[in-house]
Parts: sequence; C-alpha cells; structure tokens
Amino acid sequence: MRAERRKQWKSHWRKYKHLYKGARVERRNKWRQKWEEKFKAS
Repeated sequence: MRAERRKQWKSHWRKYKHLYKGARVERRNKWRQKWEEKFKAS
C-alpha cells in the first residue's frame, strides 16, 4: 500500500510541482515583509 501511495504522489507531484513552488515563494515573501515591518517598528 505504501509503495502504491508513493507512486500516486509522484505522478501528482509532477503535475502540481510548479503550483507548490509558487505558493511557497509567495508565503516566504509575505513573511519577510511582515518581519521587516516589525523590525522597523521596534
């Protein structure tokens, strides 16, 4: 079962990798903006 799951995930990952990458970069940029604001405020 576990191997089957991994196979499914691999095919899914190949299709959606670009989406995950984009989301991760977005989140990091948002976090950095928030952090810089906090830094300037203090």
